[in-house]
Amino acid sequence: MNKTKLLIWVIALVTGGTALYVLLPTHWKHWWHMLQLWVREEGAVNNFPFWVLTAGIILDLLLILKLVAAYGLFRLQAWGRALALYVLSAEFLFRLAGFINVLTYDWRYPEMIRRHNEMKSMTLLGEGTITVSLIPSYIIGLLSLISVIILMIRPIKERFRTIAGEAYKSGSA
Repeated sequence: MNKTKLLIWVIALVTGGTALYVLLPTHWKHWWHMLQLWVREEGAVNNFPFWVLTAGIILDLLLILKLVAAYGLFRLQAWGRALALYVLSAEFLFRLAGFINVLTYDWRYPEMIRRHNEMKSMTLLGEGTITVSLIPSYIIGLLSLISVIILMIRPIKERFRTIAGEAYKSGSA
């Protein structure tokens, strides 16, 4: 088997796998809870900031497009590479914006530092707090960046040009 073909298939598996990792366990539950909240308390969804809802919708659309791009990469289609470049680049930028948001959160909201310290003291008294790790999100962002870089390497680009050119010559494009 050709090394470039194997590398493209690995990228397709990573792309589809990361999309399924994020999409299946978390996002559908998130939207289901939002729907339940909206049904139970009319207007409760209106209390969410617009950017939170917009970011959730954009991320879900990116994940679905990521699955389509993974299929196109696995089938070695030129449109799959193009879609993967767009979607993985957008996802990397989306994750980078989230990283910058987390990094600058304490600077933008200094009053939350005091509240967080109060919550730590409550934890010592027996009340619990929820901690969320963002490391998987950072890993997915790095995988997206690495995949974009690999898809831009000359042998990979040539592999897709050859496939697209053969399809065009044979009349199946």
